[in-house]
Amino acid sequence: MALAPIADLIARTTVSPCNPANPHLNFDPDQSDRLTVRLADGSVEEARVAFPLGALQNPMDSAEILRKFADNVYSTTADSAVRALVGWPDAPDLVSFLSSWR
Repeated sequence: MALAPIADLIARTTVSPCNPANPHLNFDPDQSDRLTVRLADGSVEEARVAFPLGALQNPMDSAEILRKFADNVYSTTADSAVRALVGWPDAPDLVSFLSSWR
């Protein structure tokens, strides 16, 4: 995996947090998340989402959760890790299950 392009993109990234209008809400439909991309030609692309995938109002199904987990493992052991994780209810006890992840 080539990290130089990723590092370059991170260096050119600006994060602009804002104060929540309704701090009691986890996701506020009146103050949606926004991504703005300024392209080399000067044009701007923007996307907004009030309830990102995984929010209570936009839940992920089991297949999406497993795919996200596997995508974040970054190894060839992802499939077996996902199968083992899904099988946790069948473990004889939590200590045995957790010790198998060392």
